[in-house]
Amino acid sequence: MYHTTEMLETMARTAPALLGWTTVCAIEQPGTDTTSTVDGWLRRFDGVQIAARVDPDQFAKEHAGRLFAILPSHLVDVPSFARMVASLLLPGGVLVQDVHLSTLHCIPSDRWWDSIYVAATVRGMFPKRQPAVRFVSNKRGYTATFGRDLMNAGFDPRDVMDKVELERVILPSIARDIDERFPLELTASAGAITTASVSPVPIPITEETHDAALRLAGQHGFHVYDALIVAAALEGDCTTLYSEDLESGQVIDGRLTIHNPFST
Repeated sequence: MYHTTEMLETMARTAPALLGWTTVCAIEQPGTDTTSTVDGWLRRFDGVQIAARVDPDQFAKEHAGRLFAILPSHLVDVPSFARMVASLLLPGGVLVQDVHLSTLHCIPSDRWWDSIYVAATVRGMFPKRQPAVRFVSNKRGYTATFGRDLMNAGFDPRDVMDKVELERVILPSIARDIDERFPLELTASAGAITTASVSPVPIPITEETHDAALRLAGQHGFHVYDALIVAAALEGDCTTLYSEDLESGQVIDGRLTIHNPFST
C-alpha cells in the first residue's frame, strides 16, 4: 500500500485531474493498518474511489459513494476477482496492475506472475471497448521471468513499467492513455439544466447491487458494467436511464426505461 500512497501523492502534485478518474483496488489483508490507510486516502485525495477489504461502517458517511467493500467471495478465484475489477472499470478505460499480487491467495506464490491473467480476464469482459492494460513491477529482469507469459496473454512486455519511474514514466503514460481514450468533454449551460437545484445523492455499490447486477446480466445479456449501472438506477428508483450503449426503449423490471439521447 506504500506504493499506492506514493502514486496518489505524486498524482495529486503533478496531475490532480487524474484523481477523479482513479479507482484504487487494494486487496491487502483487512485490519487496523488497512482501515487507517484507506481512510487517509479518502480524506486526502478528493475524487478517488477505493475498493478495499474494509468495513464501510467504519468510515465517514460522506465517503460512502467513493468506497466499495471487497468481500471474501470476490477473492476465491481469478474469475471472481476479475469480475469485481471489471465492475469498477469504465469501458475503454485504463487498468494499471501490479504484477506481484502477493495478497491474492488464489494465485500460487511460486508463480506470482500468473496475476497477468487477471488483467487478461478483465480485458476479455469488454468485447466492445477493451481497456488499455499497463503493468507495474519492481522485479528486475521481468522480461526473462515472465515475458513469454505476457505475450501468451496478448500483452507487450514493453507495457511493464518500473515502479521507481513513477513520476517520469508511469503517470505520464496513464495520463496519455486517458487523454487518447476519453478526449471529449461535455458541457451544458445552466439554462439548459432544468434540475440544477436538485443535489444528486450518490448510491454506493453494495453486495445487493452486485447481486442485482448479476441477475440483470443473466436476464438481459448486459455487460457487467452496464448491469451495475442499471442495478444502481433501479435501486435509486429511477424511471429513465439515458445510455447510448443499451437498447433504447427497453423496459427493465417493468419500471426503468432505457433511452438513447442520440437516437433518431
